[in-house]
Amino acid sequence: RMFTYGLYNVQEVKDEEGSTSLKPVFTDILTDGGAEEGTWNQTADGPFVFATGTPEPPVLLRAVPEQNFLSKGVHITGLLLMSVALANIVAATVFVFLRAKHAVLRAAQPMFLYAFAFGAAIR
Repeated sequence: RMFTYGLYNVQEVKDEEGSTSLKPVFTDILTDGGAEEGTWNQTADGPFVFATGTPEPPVLLRAVPEQNFLSKGVHITGLLLMSVALANIVAATVFVFLRAKHAVLRAAQPMFLYAFAFGAAIR
């Protein structure tokens, strides 16, 4: 399927009396192949005008900041605690498997206990 995309720009437009108003202006259209392989073409009202008043995109205000705010020690502590929790889950699952015939575990329904352990592991 082929779709056509258009780009509107809100621009300040002067009328015959000299007053200005804001008007949506159809500035660009994407043709020939859609979003992946298409090309942008300017319309008669183009080009797209940015807030700087030019068709050139503005310079980014800052660099992308570091997204990892945790120190190395906190990161290692978290991984260690996660490993302890997963080891406990595996141990509990093995215990339920080996003792599934016991009356208390039969009453607790081993399949429910497995589902509970699986849920704890993915949480």
